[in-house]
Amino acid sequence: MRPETIQLLGLISLRTLAEYDPSALRRTTDLSRRELDERIDRLLRTLAVQEESEVHEVRSRLNELRAIEAEAETQIEQNFLLRNLGRSSLEYAFRMALTYSRTADVLPSDSRTASERVVAAQEVPSPSRETEFVRLGVMRLLRELPEYEAAFEYPVRGKTIDCFLKPHASDHPVIFVEAKITLRSLRRAREAVAQLRRAAAGWGRKAVTVLLAGSVEEAVQYNWPQMFSGSHLLRYDIERNDFVGEGVQEIVSAVRVAEEG
Repeated sequence: MRPETIQLLGLISLRTLAEYDPSALRRTTDLSRRELDERIDRLLRTLAVQEESEVHEVRSRLNELRAIEAEAETQIEQNFLLRNLGRSSLEYAFRMALTYSRTADVLPSDSRTASERVVAAQEVPSPSRETEFVRLGVMRLLRELPEYEAAFEYPVRGKTIDCFLKPHASDHPVIFVEAKITLRSLRRAREAVAQLRRAAAGWGRKAVTVLLAGSVEEAVQYNWPQMFSGSHLLRYDIERNDFVGEGVQEIVSAVRVAEEG
């Protein structure tokens, strides 16, 4: 795995943003669409001799980007497809960066070029286990709710919520997310739900509250419907990058009901 591959995936995500939300691109980077294309081409040339599966994945995503731009029949269809491609590329880059950050330090000092070491130091994040969990879990949730944008560590009412999901349409509900890798007691569940409800106060039915959890104590799972009605427990398996149980379907249903209300 080379850091240039991770950079390319991030650039592809930015390149999709240039098409479906140019104002968001300007808030994210100073690079123009032309500069993004040039940087992508330049990095691809440095990887031209590589035959790794990750490089094939990058080329496949670039081909998909070009096909969407050329073949989408409407602007709405193009924006939807590009948004999904951008998010999946960013998620893949994030997962690769986590793997790279765990192995880069054990590589011999002379096994990477100077440019690779600079890229690794500047571009590859080393998030905590909790950060990894909430970001990957939310990215997976956005596949089910592509009409939302995520803001992590969101300040609200003097506190910080793990994630705030803001809809593109004003008639959609907002979503507040707190995350716990392990949820082993009703006390911890009660504290997390209380924070979610404080954050959502004032939104009424236009807010959905979600507790994203990995390992959940049986007593919490069993008592959740009675004790925390109105808040959603979403179990996420980070190894499989998928949800456990019917929690995600319940959240999507709650969002649709709130839209209609």
